[in-house]
Amino acid sequence: MKSDEAIEIVADLAAQQWGLLTTAQARNSGVPPFMLARLADQGILMRIRHGVYAFSSTPSTPALEIRAQWLSLEPAIMAAERRNNNHHWAVVSHETAAELHGIGDLPDDMITFTTSKRRQSRQPDIRFHTTVLNSEEITYLDGLPVTTVARTILDLTQAGHEPGHLRDIITDALTTGVATKDELATTLADVAETFGASSNTPVAMRHYLDELVPTEAHTDELLAQALREVMQPVNLQLQEILAHIQPQIPDLESILRKHLVDLPQVTVSPETMSQFREHVAGLLDGHTAGEVKDIQMPSFPPGAFPLPPHVGQGHYDDNMTQEESASEDKKNNDV
Repeated sequence: MKSDEAIEIVADLAAQQWGLLTTAQARNSGVPPFMLARLADQGILMRIRHGVYAFSSTPSTPALEIRAQWLSLEPAIMAAERRNNNHHWAVVSHETAAELHGIGDLPDDMITFTTSKRRQSRQPDIRFHTTVLNSEEITYLDGLPVTTVARTILDLTQAGHEPGHLRDIITDALTTGVATKDELATTLADVAETFGASSNTPVAMRHYLDELVPTEAHTDELLAQALREVMQPVNLQLQEILAHIQPQIPDLESILRKHLVDLPQVTVSPETMSQFREHVAGLLDGHTAGEVKDIQMPSFPPGAFPLPPHVGQGHYDDNMTQEESASEDKKNNDV
């Protein structure tokens, strides 16, 4: 096999999984191990771990090391195939998962995985935990299966980490928005007393979380900002409408000033309110955003706003005489 042909094959493999490939994957595609060694000697590939290579242009990061080790656990199987089969041979967990989620600062040189069956490794920097995880406890970070933030904190708690470190991790998770108080209160309920909660219940854990990270004081400001963003398209449409009708009613501006105090509160459509609530959910934690659904937009009964002459309910006609116009206005006001 020529080098150019081998490079093309391994480049295709690496492009599918973070710039990485294993010796077994290359062999299955027709590239023998000695060719990988030759490409490494030429500086085209670099060896990350035993049996795992990356292109030299691939940035070297802690995440790359974790991905390489995960690939080496089932070296012949491509990353996409593992996910498509919905079979989790190994899930990144505990301290390693916390590192990938960017929460806490736990010193640990080990790479930790959770598997459904007992497993061991000859490599000194690999650690396994045996637990059956359900699909709700697994998330994917750029295609890599990792325990969710809530499950990660539960694992670290059950592993016996100091409460002070755990509090820092929870604070990071809540302030960065990678987890909500509702998620943590539910998942950590059985270990709530470990943190000093009054009992091992979701309610007690939620109370602890509220004390640890109080609801931000500027919630009202966030709500107002969300409403402004939702209503911006409506305001633009109103400006276009006014620009269209103002030439037809020269004294429109003075009419609006005169009757501005009589403007009713507008009923917001269900669609607009739905957009508003979805936007708020992205700004607030689960508990606060949930309360937004109880907001009711007030409305006025028909006729509460006295419309200007020739606008609204009357059958206004450009050819209508002044007497006919006055008669039409009187009829509308009587109604």
